[in-house]
Amino acid sequence: VKITDDDNGVPSFDDQLIDEFTTPVIPLSPSTGFTNQTTFAGDYGYASVTLSFQMECDTDFYGSNCATFCQDTDNENGHYSCNGDGSKVCLTGYQNPQTDCTEEAICDPTCNPSN
Repeated sequence: VKITDDDNGVPSFDDQLIDEFTTPVIPLSPSTGFTNQTTFAGDYGYASVTLSFQMECDTDFYGSNCATFCQDTDNENGHYSCNGDGSKVCLTGYQNPQTDCTEEAICDPTCNPSN
């Protein structure tokens, strides 16, 4: 990151480098909140920047690296919703998340098939 002065587009002034800094990659995982603030000092000692980071998975992606895809489905391709970690949860009347809940639930003889 380079920090320069901003001369508001005045042509007779060049934006001058004040400081710059580099930082190693900060490992992040998806979360609901920001990481603690991290302060980076400039290489030349003239500036510092304090930042907070947050990583979120795109919609329908889950897991520590956002690699698990799950999208609520209720059609010929499956009958399930997705829980907080991206696991499939079969809708009422269907079973077996491993087959995308395409199997109709088998009812015990003592139960009411309508629920």
